[in-house]
Amino acid sequence: MKTSIGAEKFILWIRNEKIADNATTRVIGRMIFRVINEYGGKLTVKSQPCIWTNFEVQKFKVDKYGLPKTATLYELEIKSIELVYKKIFNHFSH
Repeated sequence: MKTSIGAEKFILWIRNEKIADNATTRVIGRMIFRVINEYGGKLTVKSQPCIWTNFEVQKFKVDKYGLPKTATLYELEIKSIELVYKKIFNHFSH
């Protein structure tokens, strides 16, 4: 079974976990793209506007070291989502 997930979900999680504070959203986005492709996901929308809550915007600015203005949407097997999170975490937590 497949689902759609936006890169902004991964980026928000990374910012909340404080595992890539010095990485720009562009660098993180490229890593997300590589990992999702590795697990058989595919890009469905290249750039869609992100909608953030006031709380998220206050906690993390919408800028290159915070949250993105736009993000890529992917289609991915549900069973692969946890693996993607783990691989991204391992990459940035060194």
